[in-house]
Amino acid sequence: MTEMTKILLAAQTAALWHAGQKRKGAKAEPYITHLLKVAELVSEVTDGPDMICAALLHDAIEDQKIPAKTIADLFGAEVAEMVVLMSDDKTKPQAFNKEHQVTSSAALPDRVKLLKLADKTANLMSLADDPPVGWPAERVLEYVAWSKRVIEAMGRDQLNPELLAKFDTAAAAVIGKF
Repeated sequence: MTEMTKILLAAQTAALWHAGQKRKGAKAEPYITHLLKVAELVSEVTDGPDMICAALLHDAIEDQKIPAKTIADLFGAEVAEMVVLMSDDKTKPQAFNKEHQVTSSAALPDRVKLLKLADKTANLMSLADDPPVGWPAERVLEYVAWSKRVIEAMGRDQLNPELLAKFDTAAAAVIGKF
């Protein structure tokens, strides 16, 4: 399988796995738009096909309960490992998962830090463009503050500067709207 074929298969698979899922904003965009944005952000700073596949699949375990073994069988152990490291444990309370993201981020491999930065950046871009329905300004701003804590925990000075600049721009855009 060529690298491009692998990436396109990951995009198709992500679209199928998340077919019924929508974004939380008023536009109710198909969830695949988020996964594609994360993959786009990753592809702008790396050309690794496994990184792009992991970006496309990063919410499959967490949101769709796709087993890591299924991801490994289809896309390889490295992609599956990155997806596992990006996944929250939905059996735990949300507050636990949010704090765990902060406390565990420093120990993540660099490739997963890049994915996490791209994910947080895409989420902030969405917040600026189409915030979740029913989220008051306070909750939106709390999300921005938490995202910044995760990025700081990963070590800002060790992150991709181009992608970090996009994160900062997106955070400022959200804060400017709220």
